[in-house]
Amino acid sequence: MSQLDTLIKEVALETVREEMSGLKNAISQLPDLIVDRMKLSYAPDDILNTVQVAEYLGYSSQTITNWRNKGINLTYHLQDEKVRYLFADVKAFKDSMLGKKITPRR
Repeated sequence: MSQLDTLIKEVALETVREEMSGLKNAISQLPDLIVDRMKLSYAPDDILNTVQVAEYLGYSSQTITNWRNKGINLTYHLQDEKVRYLFADVKAFKDSMLGKKITPRR
């Protein structure tokens, strides 16, 4: 292999590495973009499950379940024995909690 071939191969390999790095960065941001898109797609009368509420509020679904069990004032409904939330209620909860610490009811 000539020096020119070796140089071309090294430049091509470096270019591929740079492109792969950019792709890895873009792929790593996809979950956030998907969640952001999901946040924008709810209408006030949409019914959400615990996972969707957690994603919208930025907490884990276990945290949302814990809040419900501790009496945190996030309105929910039982629908066919499943916990459901009206998006308008979730948004109102989020808006009311801006800058506040979430504490259980006593």
